[in-house]
Amino acid sequence: MADGEELYELDASYVEMLIPIFEVYDIHKNGVLDERRAQLALQAIGLRDFNDFSDHVNFDEFTNAVGMMKSLSSELQDEFSYTFDLLDKQRLGRVSGEKLRVYLRDIGFTMPIESADRLSELISSDGSTYFTRKEFVKFMMARPELHKGSAAF
Repeated sequence: MADGEELYELDASYVEMLIPIFEVYDIHKNGVLDERRAQLALQAIGLRDFNDFSDHVNFDEFTNAVGMMKSLSSELQDEFSYTFDLLDKQRLGRVSGEKLRVYLRDIGFTMPIESADRLSELISSDGSTYFTRKEFVKFMMARPELHKGSAAF
């Protein structure tokens, strides 16, 4: 851990769950993963690539990275949930392609209604032109390329 690096807490049971995963990827059994194996271990627990690993990652560094990613994930989910609220001005619990198109127009993007409906169908789990908060957050979280700089969209 580098001096001044922020530490991210994980509950003890979660840390216990990480131990066997770390051990599986610790092929040299020296308590250290190379960067590639650390990335594979993250993927095994459903987390995306972490760009700040050093060449050699010990268990404390690994758990700190997991904590940071879980924290960022929570912050992103909150941000996407807030964005859904901006889309769902009438508080109906769902957003149509038309509402999405209007919101995008209001922030400077033009989109034909057909494209907005198609995007809504992609977001919706049932292929309808309406999507819920849960569907929107799940869709956005599954697409890290949309997270850059965030403030959703």
